[in-house]
Amino acid sequence: MLTILAQPLDSFRYRDYRVLWVAGLCISSSYWLQQIVIGWLMFDTTGSAVLTSIALGLDTLPFLFLGPVGGVVADRWNRRYTIAVSAAYMALVTLGLAVIVLSGIVQSWHIMAYALLIGLSFPLIDPAWMSLLTGTVPKKSIVNAIALNGLAENGSRFLFPPVGGLVIALFGPGQALVAGAALYAASSAASLTITRYEFELKAVVR
Repeated sequence: MLTILAQPLDSFRYRDYRVLWVAGLCISSSYWLQQIVIGWLMFDTTGSAVLTSIALGLDTLPFLFLGPVGGVVADRWNRRYTIAVSAAYMALVTLGLAVIVLSGIVQSWHIMAYALLIGLSFPLIDPAWMSLLTGTVPKKSIVNAIALNGLAENGSRFLFPPVGGLVIALFGPGQALVAGAALYAASSAASLTITRYEFELKAVVR
């Protein structure tokens, strides 16, 4: 009975996967937190539903141009460093907008630029993430690992929009962005502690 109950969490038996899962949870949580902040800031600044919608969708634009590049980078560069550098970049960009908001000088173009700059990291981090994930668990656990990864993404999508709204209401949008930057930084630091690629190496030997 205990074996059956443990099967849905099988991938958590591997230390590197647990670290990667936590790093992914931090990134996903920060993303949904920032989306609430972007929407709130843009509508509060402009009063335009159209501009707010554009700002919320701008982060997908870089995929049109950088999507193929991300796959090449994931194949040729250390995936752990790709994730760490990308997450650190996202933390710095988010902290930059936080400073602007806390200074009281935020304008609509700041928000648009932030959304676009954040989007530049996704075509790089996404393929590196999925590629690294398959190296942290044995072949028999890959489906389980992907499912648990989806749980982190969808769970944060469910929980963090209301959390973001609460943080904005209690502390303000600037402080919410600082929290988002801290989550991105935590993801970067966590990914650097992944030091073994035992299952990926075994696959290469075979």
